[in-house]
Amino acid sequence: MRNADKSLQSYPYAIWLKRMVALMLCCMAFHFDAAAINGDVNGDNVTDIDDVNIIINIMLHKADATAAADVDGSGVVDIDDLNQIINVMLHKDVDTEEVRYEQCYRTLKESPIKNRHTSMDYAWLRSVWTLNELTTDEAICAWRDDGMEELCKDIWNAENPFTAHLFDYLCACIEVCNDYLRDFKDNESGHSAEVRWLRAWYYLGMLDAFGDIPLTEQGSPLIAPQVSRREAYDFVVRELLDIEPQLAEPKHASNGYPDRAAAWMLLARIYLNAEIYAGESQWDKAAYYAQRVVDSPYHLCTTSVEDCTPFQLLFMADNDSNGAQDEMVMTIPYDGNEYAADAAAPWNGTTFLVASTYDHEANADYLSGINQCWMGNRTRIQLPLRFLSSIYVSYGNPQATSVAAGDNRALFDTNTNRVSGGVYDINSFKQGYAYLKFRNIRSDGALPSSNEFCDIDYPLMRVAEAYLTLAEVDARQHGGQCTSQGLQSLNALRTRAAAQPLDSASLGVVLDEWSREFAFEGRRRTDLVRHGCFGGDASFNWEWKGYTHWGKDFSTLRNVFGYPAWALEANSQLKQNPGYDPNVWTVVPETVNIYTSQDGYDPTRNGLYFTIRWDAQTIERNVMAPIYVVEMSVNGETYVPIDTTYESEMTIHYSKLYGLVNELAKWDSPEAMPEVVPLYFRISLLGLNHVSGEGTVRVKSIYQKWHPIALRLIENRSPSIIERDMVPVFQYDENELDVYWRLVYVDDNGVRLHLATLLDDYVIDAADVTLGGELADGISVDSRGFYSVVPRWYLMVASVDRKQGEVVCSVQFNQPQVWLMGPVTQQGDWNELEEGSQFSVPTTADGEFVSPPFARSVPGGDGDGVRAYVKIPGYDWWKSEFMVYNDTIAYRGKAWDQNSPVSEGGFGYRVPGKAGQRLYFNFSNDTGRIE
Repeated sequence: MRNADKSLQSYPYAIWLKRMVALMLCCMAFHFDAAAINGDVNGDNVTDIDDVNIIINIMLHKADATAAADVDGSGVVDIDDLNQIINVMLHKDVDTEEVRYEQCYRTLKESPIKNRHTSMDYAWLRSVWTLNELTTDEAICAWRDDGMEELCKDIWNAENPFTAHLFDYLCACIEVCNDYLRDFKDNESGHSAEVRWLRAWYYLGMLDAFGDIPLTEQGSPLIAPQVSRREAYDFVVRELLDIEPQLAEPKHASNGYPDRAAAWMLLARIYLNAEIYAGESQWDKAAYYAQRVVDSPYHLCTTSVEDCTPFQLLFMADNDSNGAQDEMVMTIPYDGNEYAADAAAPWNGTTFLVASTYDHEANADYLSGINQCWMGNRTRIQLPLRFLSSIYVSYGNPQATSVAAGDNRALFDTNTNRVSGGVYDINSFKQGYAYLKFRNIRSDGALPSSNEFCDIDYPLMRVAEAYLTLAEVDARQHGGQCTSQGLQSLNALRTRAAAQPLDSASLGVVLDEWSREFAFEGRRRTDLVRHGCFGGDASFNWEWKGYTHWGKDFSTLRNVFGYPAWALEANSQLKQNPGYDPNVWTVVPETVNIYTSQDGYDPTRNGLYFTIRWDAQTIERNVMAPIYVVEMSVNGETYVPIDTTYESEMTIHYSKLYGLVNELAKWDSPEAMPEVVPLYFRISLLGLNHVSGEGTVRVKSIYQKWHPIALRLIENRSPSIIERDMVPVFQYDENELDVYWRLVYVDDNGVRLHLATLLDDYVIDAADVTLGGELADGISVDSRGFYSVVPRWYLMVASVDRKQGEVVCSVQFNQPQVWLMGPVTQQGDWNELEEGSQFSVPTTADGEFVSPPFARSVPGGDGDGVRAYVKIPGYDWWKSEFMVYNDTIAYRGKAWDQNSPVSEGGFGYRVPGKAGQRLYFNFSNDTGRIE
């Protein structure tokens, strides 16, 4: 933007103008919150003297012009912009009713706040979706944004950035609506009923998320009196009943604006949750309004287009015209081309739902329609298990998986790069299935308006919700079982999805159908709370619920979120939700017990562990997860921290215990350690005094007896025998290094495994090993070990566990997949299994694995280098990386990254390469070269 011709040319005139403006503004006893109108130049949500000064400084050429300073949108910053700001401050807003009306609906797409209390500018879809999906049994995210992992593990507190932003955002949106209604409520346009519907929508979102809420029809709820959840519920119901006759007939409003069916659907939704919101059920009313939607001109989308199923049509780029629009009672319309020049808005919309669920491999198999793959959101194991009998099978891309599941809604990416639908590592996008429900693809084959941002309209409400509401009400009114009427509603959706109709359905089955139909649409938390399956149900668990992998219950107080401290400070009438006071701790430890089972083996954990337990008193009226600090000493005086935990016990692998004891006692050598060592423990809750416990434990003998030093591969190559170390799969914690791999040529001579410990070593009996992997059928077992009558190369992956005198070993034989990675690949990206990057596999024992030609040169050293890895199911690529150094293969194993010498824990500096060169690996003798 350039400065105007009408800039202030005369400095004395500038002084006069500034004085006049200052004098006029000093006479004003108020300022005007301009969150919904032009004039807020500095982005603090208030149009005031600070904005005036910015405009004047720009006109004096004392500051650079900004887009926000061009208040009237003329392309220049001049006296007209200054006049408009003054008019805003005098409540002489020059915006038209139509502009203000559109700004109300713009809040669904774009947040009217930015950097007020958090760094987020998420709007409705992304804000609500994050909190209603990532806290449940449907979705989990690989990103490490501040507060994200706490949501995924259900251990958030009142200061979680996402919950804090949602409250701030909803307050701002309601304020925009209130300001419109203040200025234009009686305007002949008739828009006020629609804006009241939108305000009711936002208030319903607030009472659902926060319970007792601040409520006002004037200005911002941020500083309004707090009302009970019941009072907020009553307000929303009254508003909807009042405006319903004023709204357009069903299907007579423009796309993205509410009609009467939108009021009916919202009434059905709030009445369905009345028991939670108001303390009494309203099943008849929920069914009444749901039936009105079903009987309206809206109807289920049931017609396929080309090879797109009716369910897929609902979430495609042309869902405003492909037949899906007949099911959409209310949407947030998106146009990818409209947002091409906007830096913030598209990240809030359906672009977020597509990009966050895709990686490049999934995009290659099932085109997303945009060029962004953020690799974040995917499923927890519970969602695919509602469709699939096994989550350890590769069904293929979503099209193939839905066919295998017998349900068109099972749109999971289950290709072989995803070992299972389970999530062991939250931050690994490859763990858990990708759920590719939303695609920026048109059913008519035409291109979408943008390949960067999505055209998909987001379905705020669709007719399918009315059908499930009718089914749930039927079950609730008939002892928890659907009658034929309820089954008819359920089977209407299942028939549309080409799924087998149900002969019976309990309330639990209905809850599952809510998930099958509406997964990843941002409502799961609300449905779980209504069914009593969120907080307070120890029988309904999911992966990482309550901070544990297989799930544990958390307090019902988590059924609402807490208010951030800044909100409580800003509004003295706002009271914190029970359980979110950071000054009240849930658990105070009382006693400490030390537990060791026979010979250190803990059968409950299937491994070699030392366990500390402490008794605790739980205060149920609090949601805060207790954070314990556990410290250890060998003399009762000098303590070192072991770890922190949310549990009332801690397990320590014996190798870690062995190292800690040696470090604390500082014996001359590990051999000088006595067999029995006194240990002292101190358990503290952050901010409270500690409780101590003591005991003794055998450390040295148990560790030496059981801890493996190495797992070796014995190859019978007549007339000689070759023994080489198996390569550990990299783990952050050295105590977890119990998985090993090797690329090995197996023929009828056979290969065996040799386990070495500090005290003994022996060859593992192959007959006692559990075999698995995609090529296990080609492996036989006898005295030779593992052998194959059809010689070939395998990826051999072995895991070892030692139990009370026996070795438990499992071995997988998989395809030997070796890949290039990074800048030398065709795409030059860091995507696993990139097409065109796989090595050829030799057919002989002494043959070489050969890479494709490098696509580009890389410098090596401290810069990018040549990278290669073998793909081990269930592990990220870098955990099985290797490279050639001085004609020898160096394996990552226990080491850290390349780009550091072996002496510093790395495995060498990055290797340079030139475009057109290839990598050659001979895994029979661990040699290689680049040429």
